[in-house]
Amino acid sequence: MNTSKPCLSIIIACSRPAALTRCLEAFATLDSVVDFEVICAGDVSGVDFQTDRFEFKLIPCVETHANVRRNLALDESRGEIIAFMDDDAYPREGWLEAAASIDPDGGIVCTGPEVPHCDSDVAWTIYAVNSNVAVAGTKSHVNTEPESVAWYQVPFCNCVLPRKLIESAGKPAEGIPWDMDDFEFCMRLREYARFKNNPALSIVHDRYPDSVLHHLKYRFKLRVRTGEKIISHPEIYGSILPVLVACASPWTLVFMIFLDQGLGQVLLFGLLALVLFGIAAQVPEGVKKVGESGIFRYLSIMIAQQVLTVVGVGIGTVSGLCRYGFKPWSIFLRREGRDNPLFVYGLAGLIGCFLSWALGHYPVDWMPSSLSWLVHKGFILLLTGLGAVLFLLPSLGSFRRNFNGKQVRLLSAGVSVLGLVTVFSHHPDGHFIFSHLSDLSELTAHATFWIELPVILGGIGLLIASFKGMIRSVSAVRWAGVLLFPSALIALASHA
Repeated sequence: MNTSKPCLSIIIACSRPAALTRCLEAFATLDSVVDFEVICAGDVSGVDFQTDRFEFKLIPCVETHANVRRNLALDESRGEIIAFMDDDAYPREGWLEAAASIDPDGGIVCTGPEVPHCDSDVAWTIYAVNSNVAVAGTKSHVNTEPESVAWYQVPFCNCVLPRKLIESAGKPAEGIPWDMDDFEFCMRLREYARFKNNPALSIVHDRYPDSVLHHLKYRFKLRVRTGEKIISHPEIYGSILPVLVACASPWTLVFMIFLDQGLGQVLLFGLLALVLFGIAAQVPEGVKKVGESGIFRYLSIMIAQQVLTVVGVGIGTVSGLCRYGFKPWSIFLRREGRDNPLFVYGLAGLIGCFLSWALGHYPVDWMPSSLSWLVHKGFILLLTGLGAVLFLLPSLGSFRRNFNGKQVRLLSAGVSVLGLVTVFSHHPDGHFIFSHLSDLSELTAHATFWIELPVILGGIGLLIASFKGMIRSVSAVRWAGVLLFPSALIALASHA
């Protein structure tokens, strides 16, 4: 056995000894000259494996948290390149060369695609469904293109990076739920690294069973957990746009059902038409992946999986609220144990926006109409002030020292949502502003349209910018203010 220091260390947390044996055997059969080692920690007492092909070490560990086991293995590893892999996954030809080619002094974290372990029509159909980005919401696990990816698209089942990045960002956290370990780790890595997908880092992964029922039950449990985690750990899951969309979808449906009967029926009909169009649009893709004979099974799994996603996330959100309370506000009001005045003021501003909108559109008996009008226009004034703060704040030294991108995300999300609610809300003249859509000239003649539209566009632009990752530096915050501040000023000028 070669005792020289390997260039690549493969870290595996083991909870399935039989699967780990299969994984180790797969490494032994690869035709490669790469010098590597495999360090496994966990339930390894039942692993019966011997080879002279590579160095490997089995470390027993009774603690079940995967990151505890990974960190034990990390401490024993020697390579300058670290690869995390699951025990139910194993590499395909070319994986070792691709992993060893990563620059140990660079700042790139790589992942790659996977294929099913079970070679059956059902397993491959399930895989085909989850290879559809329109269904899965992300390219994670199935991306076959060499391209940059988001931090949340790099799972621990296939993650390769230089050791120096772990030393910079810290080891995988041991105090978080096991099913969000890779999200938390890669989120910390964002400060030090970029993330890329390499098709050569292809693995086989036992995530696609030979049973539709088993797959749907597993997916439902995952989506319930997703709903719970958006409540318990919003600082992580609140930064992932597909998760936010999934969490908003069930409550959007409920809102449509209980909305004004006419508008609610129009929205539901439009949503149904969109769903049917979406299903029809997936037929050519399905035929391409599974053939005409398997298209019915493909569409059935796709529809069932999406329905269970909506239901599961809704149940998980309610479960999370019952278990953890409405925790998301805590991350916005405090940071690293210190009071955060920016969020206190920002939150107060959003509350003021909401109150001014509510009292302006639905005046109460005790409020004079002139006061109601003034409060409603206060919504625009508050937005203008918020835009000015975002525009001017980067000049302050204290902000440069304490900058947190989530601050801008909260404010921009609140502005956009409140602005949209204002446009779709019931106006004092007794109808919805978009009831004028049949007559564009009448719509543009509506005073409220010109008052609110620029603010809505600015808020939406700011929200998109934050979720697209454009708001990561102090200078970017200034551009966020540029998006909102002038539009709010235009709204005021239009009103005047």
